[in-house]
Amino acid sequence: MSVWVWFPLFLILSVLLAPWLSERLRKRWDVEEMRINAPGEFAELASGVTHYRWFGPEGGPLMVCVHGLTTPCYGYEGLANELAGKGYRVLTYDLYGRGYSDVIDARHDVDFYLTQLDELLAHLEITRRFTLFGYSMGGIVSSTFAAGSPARVNRLVLLAPGGVAQATLSFTGLRKNWPSAFRWITVVLGGYDLRKYIRAEANNGAVRDRQLATTRQRGFWPSVAASATVLETDIKKHHQGIARNGTPVLAIWGARDQVIPPDAVDILKGRIPAAKQIVLEDANHGLTYSHPQEIAGHVLAFLGADGRSGETP
Repeated sequence: MSVWVWFPLFLILSVLLAPWLSERLRKRWDVEEMRINAPGEFAELASGVTHYRWFGPEGGPLMVCVHGLTTPCYGYEGLANELAGKGYRVLTYDLYGRGYSDVIDARHDVDFYLTQLDELLAHLEITRRFTLFGYSMGGIVSSTFAAGSPARVNRLVLLAPGGVAQATLSFTGLRKNWPSAFRWITVVLGGYDLRKYIRAEANNGAVRDRQLATTRQRGFWPSVAASATVLETDIKKHHQGIARNGTPVLAIWGARDQVIPPDAVDILKGRIPAAKQIVLEDANHGLTYSHPQEIAGHVLAFLGADGRSGETP
C-alpha cells in the first residue's frame, strides 16, 4: 500500500487518539496518597467522592462556597480565612473533576453539580440556613440552587458570576457549533492556553503554582470540556425567581475581568433590581484569590452592621 494511502490513515488515527494520548501523558495522581496529605475531609456521595474543607468556628453563621470552571476550592482559601477570622463557619468543596474530588464520566450539566451540592449538604447534615457564594461558573450553580431553595439560602453572594452575560473563553464558537471539536481542542491543547493566562494574571501568587499543577492533572481537562456548556445555561428565570423570593443578593465584579463582559452588571440589575453590586476597579476575573480582604469587607457590610446575617445555628 502506498504512502499516499497510509498517510491519511495515520493522520486520522493520530487525531482520534490525541485526546487519549494527551491524558496518558498527564500526571496520574495517586488518589490514596494525595488524599491522605490533602487538607480537609472527604464525603462518599452517590456519584463519587467529594473533597471539602471547613473554616472557622462550628457555631458561627454558615457560608457555603461553590467555585468556578477551572480553579478548585483552594481559590476560596484566602476569603474563607478572612471570614472565618470574623467568626463565620465557611464550607468549601471541590466540584467533580477538580482538586481532590473524583473524576466522573457523566453529563456535566447544572443538575449534575446541583446534585453534588445537595448530596454534600445532606451528608454533612446541614439543615440550617446559610449564605451561598458562587464564583464564575459557580455563580450559575449557586443562583439555580438559591432560586429553587429560598428557605435554605438567606443570602446570595455572586463573585464575577457566569450566567449573566456570555463568558469570553477560548474557542467559544467551537463550543457552540462544534462541541466535539471543542472537546478535542480543550483536552489536547487547553493546558497551554490556560497556563498562559495563569502566568499573565495579576495578583494570583497565592494560588498560581497550584493552578499550574492542576492543569497537568489527569481527568481535569475532560471534566472542564464536559462542563463548559454550563456557562451557556440560560438562568434568567432563576435570577428573576430570586428577585421574587426577596433573597438579598450581593454581586462583586472585576473592572479588568477578561472573561465576564462589563455589561453583565446592567443585565443583572435588570433581573434582580434590588441586588447590591460592587465593581472592584483593579480586579480581574481571579478576584476571589486576588482581593480576599476587600471582598470580605464588602460581604461583612452586606450582612449587616455587626457582620452577622441574622441566622441561627
